[in-house]
Amino acid sequence: MDGPARKVRAAAPDEGVRDPFLNHTRVQAALPALDALAGRLASGDKVVSGLRHEGLSYVDLVVEGGGVLGIALVGYTWALERAGIRFRHLGGASAGAIVALLLAALGPKEEAKSGKLVEELASFDLATLEDGDLPSRLFGLVRRAGTAGRIAMAAALGLLFFGPVVLGALLGPPLGLLPLAGWGAVVLAVAGLAFVVLRRRGVNSGTAFTAWMSEVLRESGAQTVSRLEARLGALPPGCADPRWRGEVRLIAAELCGERKAVLPKDAALYWAHRDEVDPAELIRASMSIPFFFQPFTVEGPPASAGRPVPGQPRPVRHPIFVDGGLVSNFPIAEFHRDDQLLPDAPTFGVRLLSLRERREDEDPRPPKDVFRFVAALINTARHALDRSFIAENPEYARLVQVVDTGPHDWLAFDMRPEDQADLFGRGVEAAVAFLEGFEWSDYLAARRAADGERQRLQVDLARSGRSASPWVSKR
Repeated sequence: MDGPARKVRAAAPDEGVRDPFLNHTRVQAALPALDALAGRLASGDKVVSGLRHEGLSYVDLVVEGGGVLGIALVGYTWALERAGIRFRHLGGASAGAIVALLLAALGPKEEAKSGKLVEELASFDLATLEDGDLPSRLFGLVRRAGTAGRIAMAAALGLLFFGPVVLGALLGPPLGLLPLAGWGAVVLAVAGLAFVVLRRRGVNSGTAFTAWMSEVLRESGAQTVSRLEARLGALPPGCADPRWRGEVRLIAAELCGERKAVLPKDAALYWAHRDEVDPAELIRASMSIPFFFQPFTVEGPPASAGRPVPGQPRPVRHPIFVDGGLVSNFPIAEFHRDDQLLPDAPTFGVRLLSLRERREDEDPRPPKDVFRFVAALINTARHALDRSFIAENPEYARLVQVVDTGPHDWLAFDMRPEDQADLFGRGVEAAVAFLEGFEWSDYLAARRAADGERQRLQVDLARSGRSASPWVSKR
C-alpha cells in the first residue's frame, strides 16, 4: 500500500514555484512559446510520446549530476510539466538523483511536481550541506575566496611556514628557537587537520541533508522503498495499461564490490531489508562527492548474504558508497531495451554544461599540467560509459538537451537567490528550445534507421566471427 489514502488532484504547474523564479526575465520571455507548445500538445497537433492519457504525454527522464547546478534541472522539468508532459521512469546520479527521486516521490505521476520540488529545495538552507567542523569551514572559506583570495591565502600560508624558519635563522639561539617552535605548532596543526580529513574520508557528514530529505519523503508518504515503488507502479486514474508503471534508478559507486550500484534495483545486495530502506539513504549514497562528503556506509550483512549464486552479483556485507557521477554521471542507458524495436515513450536526457565545458567538449585538447591531467582522468571515468552508449546508439542524441549553466559554481551551496533564479530560468529556456525541435515521428524514423544499421552490423560481425558492443541491438 502507498501509505494513507490521499485525495489525488492535478497540481497546477505553477503551484509552489516562488515568485523570484517565475518572474525572472528568462522565464517570462520563454512563457509565450511554452504556453503555445502546451496548446499544441494538448490538441494533438504536436506529439512527443507514444504514451498519452487525458491530454498528458508521458516520457522517461534521465538527468545529469552537477551539484547546486541541479536547480537548472528543476527549471527544465517545470517547463516540461507546464507543457503537459509527465514522467514514467526517472533516473539520475548525484544532484540528478535528488531531482529524479523527488519527482518520483512528491505525488502521483499524473501530477505536476516541479513546483513542489522548488519549494522543498527553497525550504532547505543549502549552506547546511557543509555540516562539518573546522576542516569543512576552512574548505568553504577557500572555495568562496575567489582567485585573488586564494593567492593571498597561499602567500600567507607560505609566510606562516617559511617566515619562522627565516626569523629563527636570523636571530640565532636561543631566541631563534621561539619562532621555530611556532613553526612546529603550525606544521602539527596542518598535519592534524589532514589526518582528520583522511581518516573520515570527507569534510562533511551529510547528516543534515539526509535528515531533511527523510522528512520530505515521510511527509509525501514515500518514506520506504516499498512505498516509493508502489507510488511509481500506480497507474493514472482511468488507465489500465501496465506500460504506465514506472520506476526510478539512482546511480552510486560502491567501492567494496567495485561496482556501479543502481538503486533501488540493487538495494538487496547492500541492505538487510531493502523494502524498508528510507529512500533518503539512496540519495545520500548517490550524492557523496569524494572528500567533500564522507562516504555513505551501510552496517550489517544483507539478508541475502551467504553462498554466492553463480551468474549473480555477490552481496556486499559492508558497502561503501561514493558519488554515482564517478561511474555514470548521465545514466542515459538505464531504460534502453534491446528487446523492443520501437519504444513506447522517449527517454529525454538533460545535461548541465558551462560555456567552458561545452567548448572543451567540442574542441578537446590535451591537459597541459598535472592538475588538468588528474581532472581529465576523473572526467573520463565520469563520462566514458555514457558517451560510449550514445556513440553506439546515435539516435539518442536527439533526446538529449544541454543546459548552459553560465558562470555558476557547482559547489556554491551559499548561492544567492537571484543566481538560483537565473539557473532555473536557464533550464526553462533549454526545455522550450528542445520541445520546439523535437517530434516523436522524427525520432521513431531515426530509431528505425539506426536499428536497421545495427542489424546489418550484427550480420557482418557474425560472418567475421567477432562480437558487437554490449549496447548494439541483438534483435
